Amino acid sequence: MLTYNCISGQSFSDVCLNTYGSLDSYVKLLEDNNCTPDTAPYSNEALLWDENLVADQSVYTKISSGGITYATSFGINNNNYFQILGTENPSVLPVNPQPVNPPGGTSMYIKPMSLDYTAQGGETVITIVDLQGMNVQQIEREIKPLKKSEFIFDSVTGTITLIGVDPLNAGEILFILYTQTVTL
Repeated sequence: MLTYNCISGQSFSDVCLNTYGSLDSYVKLLEDNNCTPDTAPYSNEALLWDENLVADQSVYTKISSGGITYATSFGINNNNYFQILGTENPSVLPVNPQPVNPPGGTSMYIKPMSLDYTAQGGETVITIVDLQGMNVQQIEREIKPLKKSEFIFDSVTGTITLIGVDPLNAGEILFILYTQTVTL
């Protein structure tokens, strides 16, 4: 088993994505570290994970070699604050994303966002205006993340097309993680 050191603003879902490359081992991560889903990891907390259980090696390789660290935890009501837990006096800090300076001198940052979609029933094509111009990072159907091969996303129209999976049932919820590139 390897050790992963958490950073401020991470949830256990973020840690699971950064270690296992998917949420398949979320419960194992919690059990191995005597944690519960109603708490959050704190900065520099060392969590154990089993490198032999990486669900999708290509996703894990892309995350680890690309230096990607998920830290998507938000405060109450999706405000731009998160609480650092695990200390005697938890502190609330603003989320201040570090700007990216690409060639050409424009400053920008990537803002993690999410939304829920509740199905009417029988859908395989869903248009969500709020997703127009965004980048969908992950879609979860109930608690099972969809593979990239199971959906197509058109960022111009905000349309998600489900491929090779059952149509949505009435009341079924999609949890969609996406990013927005913000130019400063």
